[in-house]
Amino acid sequence: MTRALLFCVALLFPATHTQAQDLTPALQSVLQRLSASAPTEYADQIVGAIQATPLLKAQLGALAEAGILKEIKAQEQAALPAKAGMFGGFAGDNSILFTLQYLVALRKERYFDVRHDDDVPPNHMVFALGHLAQHLAAADELRTAQRNLRPAALGDMVNLQLQTEARAWIAGWNAMINNAIIRNGPKPLAVPQIGQLIMNFRYRAFVLKAMKPPADDAVTVEALTFSPSGALENSPRNVAAFVAALKHSQMADIE
Repeated sequence: MTRALLFCVALLFPATHTQAQDLTPALQSVLQRLSASAPTEYADQIVGAIQATPLLKAQLGALAEAGILKEIKAQEQAALPAKAGMFGGFAGDNSILFTLQYLVALRKERYFDVRHDDDVPPNHMVFALGHLAQHLAAADELRTAQRNLRPAALGDMVNLQLQTEARAWIAGWNAMINNAIIRNGPKPLAVPQIGQLIMNFRYRAFVLKAMKPPADDAVTVEALTFSPSGALENSPRNVAAFVAALKHSQMADIE
């Protein structure tokens, strides 16, 4: 499987996909090494999120089989590269890395005071894994595109990086919706359930801003649109909405 195909892996599996899927041998090997190296509760947190989410199994399994994902690490910040001082979760060379402090923060399910009996809180661990899986899948294409840009085209390089980041947000969101649908029955989320999930999302400010994006360079940007299932299509419109939101937001703690 080529990396160009892997770039689209998250988009080939709709967020409503619930078919059982076993871990691939390569992904099993990655998770075994994680379990041997990380404290048990943190390894279990990551492995459990993958096991419970068919979309993640597909994403990460494809990356592992292609040799793009070789390692998932969960360690104290001081044991990770310097980037861990800025981000709790980030993609390295053939790896996904988390600080233990960030993993603890991801366990919080509710950021909104209003509660309903049928709420399905977001699984932030699933979001983080889907987000970083998309970054790994797109890494080669991003580096190639950056090399082909004119040396003076700094603005084009920034826009390219923002578009890559926007697609990672979409992929992470869709993995989280896939997980929520399974926990909901499995059955589609109702509109109020989707609204509650958004409000309890750790990074809801980005989503809310993308739902009403600020003008980008004096050009009106269309609002983020959700499918009936709550998933996000990787469309130019949705990418542009997230790019506008990212430009007008503080940096998140996930790269």
